[in-house]
Amino acid sequence: MNMKSIKKTLFAFLATALFAGTSFGQMVGTNAFLMGTNQEIGIHTNGYEGTSPGSIPAPFPTHYRGFTTRLAFLSNADLSVPWSTDNYMGDVIMPGSPEGRFGMEVAGTTVWNSSATGGPGITSYGLSNYTIYGRCKSVDWDGNYAGIDVHMTYIMDTTKTYYRILISLTNTTPLPKSNVYFYKSLDPDNNQDVGWGFSTTNTVEANPTPFCPKALVSALSVAPGGGTDTPAYFGLGGIGSDIRVARGSFFVTDGSDVYDGTGPMIGVVGSTAFADQAIAICHRDVTLAAGATSEFEFVVIMAEEELEEALTAQYYLDYDGADAYALCTDDIEPDTLYQDCAGSTILEVTGPMLDAYTWTWTNAETGAVVGTGPEIEVTPAGTTHYICTGVPIGGCFVLPIIREVVVVATGVGPDPEITDPGPQCSPFPIEDLIVVDLEGLPGTFFEYYSEEPDSIDDPTDIWGGGPIGPDDEIWLLAGDVDGGCYVKIEINLTFIEIDAGIDSTGFLMCNSGLETVDLNTFLVDTILVDAGGMFEEVTPTGGAFDPMSGIFDPTGLAAGDYVIRYIALGGALCDNDTSLHTITVYDQPTAGADNTGIICNAPGLTFDLNTLLAGHDAGGFWSEVTPTGGGFDPLSGIFTVGGFITPGDYVFEYTVVGTAPCIDDVSEFTISVIASPAVNAGPDQSICIGDPTSVSASGDPAAYVWDPAGILDGVPFTPAVGTLTYTVTATNAEGCVATDDLDIVIHALPVISFSASDLEGCAPFETEFSIVSDVELVSTDWFYGDGDVMIGSTTPTVSHTYLFGGLYDVRATVVDIYGCTNSVEYADYITVEDQPIARFTMNPPSVFTNDTEVHFSNESLFASDYIWNFGDGSAETDVMNPVHFFPEEVGDVFYPVELKAYNYLGCIDSVTLFMNVKGIILFYIPNTFTPDGDQFNETFQPVFESGFDPYDFHMVVYNRWGEIVFETYDATIGWNGTYGSNGLVNEGVYTWQIDFKELHSDKRHMHNGHVTLLK
Repeated sequence: MNMKSIKKTLFAFLATALFAGTSFGQMVGTNAFLMGTNQEIGIHTNGYEGTSPGSIPAPFPTHYRGFTTRLAFLSNADLSVPWSTDNYMGDVIMPGSPEGRFGMEVAGTTVWNSSATGGPGITSYGLSNYTIYGRCKSVDWDGNYAGIDVHMTYIMDTTKTYYRILISLTNTTPLPKSNVYFYKSLDPDNNQDVGWGFSTTNTVEANPTPFCPKALVSALSVAPGGGTDTPAYFGLGGIGSDIRVARGSFFVTDGSDVYDGTGPMIGVVGSTAFADQAIAICHRDVTLAAGATSEFEFVVIMAEEELEEALTAQYYLDYDGADAYALCTDDIEPDTLYQDCAGSTILEVTGPMLDAYTWTWTNAETGAVVGTGPEIEVTPAGTTHYICTGVPIGGCFVLPIIREVVVVATGVGPDPEITDPGPQCSPFPIEDLIVVDLEGLPGTFFEYYSEEPDSIDDPTDIWGGGPIGPDDEIWLLAGDVDGGCYVKIEINLTFIEIDAGIDSTGFLMCNSGLETVDLNTFLVDTILVDAGGMFEEVTPTGGAFDPMSGIFDPTGLAAGDYVIRYIALGGALCDNDTSLHTITVYDQPTAGADNTGIICNAPGLTFDLNTLLAGHDAGGFWSEVTPTGGGFDPLSGIFTVGGFITPGDYVFEYTVVGTAPCIDDVSEFTISVIASPAVNAGPDQSICIGDPTSVSASGDPAAYVWDPAGILDGVPFTPAVGTLTYTVTATNAEGCVATDDLDIVIHALPVISFSASDLEGCAPFETEFSIVSDVELVSTDWFYGDGDVMIGSTTPTVSHTYLFGGLYDVRATVVDIYGCTNSVEYADYITVEDQPIARFTMNPPSVFTNDTEVHFSNESLFASDYIWNFGDGSAETDVMNPVHFFPEEVGDVFYPVELKAYNYLGCIDSVTLFMNVKGIILFYIPNTFTPDGDQFNETFQPVFESGFDPYDFHMVVYNRWGEIVFETYDATIGWNGTYGSNGLVNEGVYTWQIDFKELHSDKRHMHNGHVTLLK
């Protein structure tokens, strides 16, 4: 049971009958047109955007920028009504510029179908299945390459400014295909009339990471005409770990370049460029197995405000009979359960990388959450409106995804109601349960089970009778024999159990006042009812126990056992239950008060620590905390000093042992042993000759006297060279004496000199300086004379670079290992000349092959000699300002002209400029041709010798009524005298117009003329 069927009508308008000749047709010839309120798309029979060249435009209102013979994709970017005339988004595709294509790379070979270069590189089966569904219009295209069937569905929501492209690739061969790339690239000449050289700001905004599956590349155009309108936005996007975007070349020739960001394509997130280049998106299948199909989706976005909506449009609700076009209608599609009893159905959200969202399902009427995750099973009791909400995780996506469905359930089953008998103190007779069917179905029966039944007539686990206990599992099955419906309900009765818990004994406490105990923590396995429980004393505690809180405080309580009773109250239905809890209390001992004593460290003295005891319990013992080396007797408590004890504080303890949990009590006694006074003459000193110094003694309070006589604490004096010893004597109030001394060493100043590795050179001039001393040095400060210094150098040799010409004094100041300082300086020690600077100008800056004479002006500085090399194979010259003739035989050549400049030290500089020798544009246009089939003079076309760009050429031929009889963008293709399907035209004079761009510049040329056609 619980099966379902979906009842819905899928309305599709097939426009096949309207394709030819009507004013409302959406296909003209082999071209398809998807027209919306704010966007218009033209699709070629080869599958790309951009209708056939020269085709009749769609027979209904369209919006164009520039030429009106081809429609690719346009959007009303600012949603103006009517469309503005200067802020369209998109392209009008023409051969050459702009360019749009899609392609495949299989086994390392890439082919494409292109709006500019034609096709198909991928075999085209053409367009089919033009469909209108709700707000959406769609058309299919099919093709094949390398045994892989390609299917694309263009879907446009006519109220939006983006459209979707659903792609499927099916391997029809018996072998797997590896590394299959499918890409789409567009040269986004946004917001522009048809022309050449348009640039946009192209940016790689996102590529998939383990935390974000989004791929997005955008192009932002300049405001039209340099005005103040908002720049138009254009983007290509997709969702999936196997989709990548990139920017780069004008057109894409390798799918793997887009996916890997290699070759001319750049896939680094955040990279941007203002250029006339393509943006592209690519999907890769690492392996496409034989017979397997890969499905994915690209989206083309022409308004930044709808970016997030466009990327997430591919998420939809999936269920039995679900509609992938549900977003195209305002109605929420119902999923109806047609069963005798309400059944279940699976609701699932479908789309790429579902883990990028958290999914929550709610009942629209009640707001209750009915499930989480991308898939749930629901069993509605009637018609129910479900809302699925996907909230983006992290910063990958911005907008939540909201999808809705209505599920309609039919059929009625039993609705049993059980009267609750209330709390029970003992097992309850099952026959006393009162059960009624609220639906009042005549065939309803009731059966009890010891486990959950599986069906309306489950013969197993039927309850055998007898009362229901607190540990029994009981299920009620209410069934309708006539309708076949049933309901299962687990019966949960309330049983009253009373238990005061387990008795406890042996809890020990001390009456020291350091702890209390909560007898509530003694309660184990208690079972209480509403009446609760209470404590009462069995052994009187004299107020030590609080029966309301259960706290027992034994502070000052006499030692002994104390019993407390806990009573679990059964109330009106059940008897009370009790448990007993015993606490044993012990007395806390005391070791008395702490104390101190003092003794001098003289021979024969002792200290009796027993004289320091006060307020203590008898029976304690002595111990030493600070080791005395045998000076203390713990049995007698006598401390013998004797002159051998190290002066200081010695700690001793008196301990009275307590009975657990009472702790031992300890009193502490500190005996200070007084020593001779401490004295410190200070650290030894090392000074330089002539430096003053002083001495200062420190230590215990005492009188200080220095030897030799006449030296006083803190008074400066200047000793002679050598090493001298000074002694201080200290005497304290007890007459104890101590001495200390220090040595003072006096050093001579270091003798130093330095030298340079080179004394002259050209700027920048680098030389090394080396210092020499009779004593080991710690550091050297260098003063180079040009404002730069080196402070604290620890090496004997340093390097310095002089940046400007001049004479420089050099000084070195040193500190030796004794801290003594000395300096030496050399005047006008370093000579530096300025570095030559080579530079020149050319007049003229470029020439043509018919006049190659060029004058050179030498503008070099700080040089005396020169050498010229003109880069054309001619001999070098040392003339100051030469005149040179470049070769006339070859045009469009850049010659590197180099000038070297020298000075007397041999310092050199060079500079190179390029002279452009340009070729002259040469071409010939005939004025007569004879397309009579004799193989001579059969076509009319210009003949170019040199100087023009073959990729930027346009020729149109008109008859005398101004009609275009021939048009080409390829200079190698001429007019053969025919006009469409009318065959060869009449003899006569025809007008032509040609425009092209120079090969090495942006300069354009336009020519008009006449040609006579003779048969």
